[in-house]
Amino acid sequence: MILIADNGSTSLNWVYISNTGDIKKVVDVGYNPNYSDISVFENHIKKLKSEHTFSPEEVYFYSTGVGNKISYEKVFNTLCTVFSSSKVFVETDLTGAARAALGHDSGIVAILGTGANAGYYNHPAIINQPLSLGYLFGDEGSGAYIGKMFLKALLEKKISQELCDILYHDLNTDADSILHEIYNTAKPAFFFASFLPLLKKYISNSEIQNIIKQSFQDFFNSIVSRIDTQNNKTISFIGSVAYNFSTQLKDVCNKNGFSLHSVNSSPINGLIKYHSSHK
Repeated sequence: MILIADNGSTSLNWVYISNTGDIKKVVDVGYNPNYSDISVFENHIKKLKSEHTFSPEEVYFYSTGVGNKISYEKVFNTLCTVFSSSKVFVETDLTGAARAALGHDSGIVAILGTGANAGYYNHPAIINQPLSLGYLFGDEGSGAYIGKMFLKALLEKKISQELCDILYHDLNTDADSILHEIYNTAKPAFFFASFLPLLKKYISNSEIQNIIKQSFQDFFNSIVSRIDTQNNKTISFIGSVAYNFSTQLKDVCNKNGFSLHSVNSSPINGLIKYHSSHK
């Protein structure tokens, strides 16, 4: 029996696979160890274990925010405490994305969700990954980055007046209200990313397409360019942003000489397949 988790800042997806191959999925609130108290995470997983009577032999926890030693140890120790009779493995979300998308193959893998990350995968691990700078200095191509680019263009009136009027009407707000929210919200990255459904709605508009494509180009310029690709030009994507804007993403991949291997909104089904074959 194994328990697999895909933990992002927004949501935490658990999958329990029994010895007979039966699968049970549970969705919980996401947790980022760099920004949230570990006690919140501990209480969530204690509740999960109690409600669903999980007693796995192994726990594979793929998570955002565990790339540094301090956060890794917090998450690892907490899981070991709660699942005291289980073998616990904690890996980065990028490793989870790579195993889900590539399995035993090699190639570049990227996450484009609220945040962004990428690296080169050579099974079973990521062997080359540039430092992630987060939404303040990096995360090009992410939901937060795209939202920030969009709001800047909207507030500076760098998109047509006709489109500005449509968007403000759709949002039922104005420039002053948006600026106030930007500088007063507790979670700016989530606020920026919250505009992605609106951009998806108007994706047929060339001005919106240009914002999306420029963001993806910035991703290649700032993140992919720092990866030793081993002359492998195949790239796989995981994440809601990559999935919802896959047409624009494919165009930018082709422009930069990369072959798009796959795009999935979540790694969980790929992880089920990966770990089921390793039981």
